[in-house]
Parts: sequence; structure tokens; C-alpha cells
Amino acid sequence: MRTTLLAVAAALLLLTVLAPAVPAEETLVTYDLNLAGYQPGMSLDDAALVRPFQFTETLPAGNPPGTYFTVATIDYLSIDGIDISLRLYFRDDRLDKLIGRFPATAMSRLHRLLLQRLGPGTDLSRLVQRNDGSILELPVWRWDFPNARITLVGSAGGNDRGTLALSARHRKN
Repeated sequence: MRTTLLAVAAALLLLTVLAPAVPAEETLVTYDLNLAGYQPGMSLDDAALVRPFQFTETLPAGNPPGTYFTVATIDYLSIDGIDISLRLYFRDDRLDKLIGRFPATAMSRLHRLLLQRLGPGTDLSRLVQRNDGSILELPVWRWDFPNARITLVGSAGGNDRGTLALSARHRKN
């Protein structure tokens, strides 16, 4: 009996010593989340290697005062057969937000693709009233991840474009 207890104690000690230590502040599960090859937090230089930008400009961010962000533009891109234009917003040389505009006719196809790749997400669709008094449904879906959020917004009639956004989620210290 004593030999069995010693063997169990030794096995537990070995498992404790050999098990990899994970600091409490690290995330056990990470997502390799990207949109059109761009990942939240990637550098401006790395993003430029994904595909060339057609235009870049640096603009004041406004909050906090004296800070700036860089906007990179890709006017035409076809991904999975969907035409899309991209604006990438970099804060402190890191990708903070990507906004893609696409034809509203591609909304259902894009939604199906995102459902297949990301799961159901959250349906935030709502009714909106236009200036002429008509009421239309504005389709909105959102997928939340530890480091980013993806939002898909359709068209509410008068606009022939939908929006797909990837936004970095910043941790509060």
C-alpha cells in the first residue's frame, strides 16, 4: 500500500513539474482572425506586404489631442468573387480598423460566407425609417472575439453599398 501511495505521489509531482506553466494574464485560446489577409494589430509595413496600397495619408485622430492615424486605401479588390474596396486605419503603426465597402447585392452571399467561417454571430438587424417615411430593415450582424470584432452592415434601401468592418478590441488596463 505504501509503495502505491509513493508511486501516485511521485506521478503527481512529475506531472506538476513537467506541465507547461501558463501565466494568468495569457489567453489559452487565440484566434488567427483575419479579413482579406489583414489581422488586427499588424504593422503598416506587414499590411503593405499583403497587397500594395493605392493611397495612404496621415490624419489627426483627435482623441487624445495630438495623436494621428494613417489611412491606407485599396480601391478595388475581388475576394471570393465579391468586389470590395478597403480602407485600413492604423494607429501607432498598428492596424486598428479595416472597413470594406461592397455592392449591396452581395450581402446575402457575404453573410453566408461569414456564417460558414465564423459561426452564427449576433443578429443586430433593425427597422429604420427613411426620410420619405418608408420603413426598411437594416441587416446588421456582429462577431465578437477576444482581440477583434467583425461587423457586417447591409443597405437600407437608398444606399447601394454594404459595409464589412474589422475592429481591434483594446484591453482596458
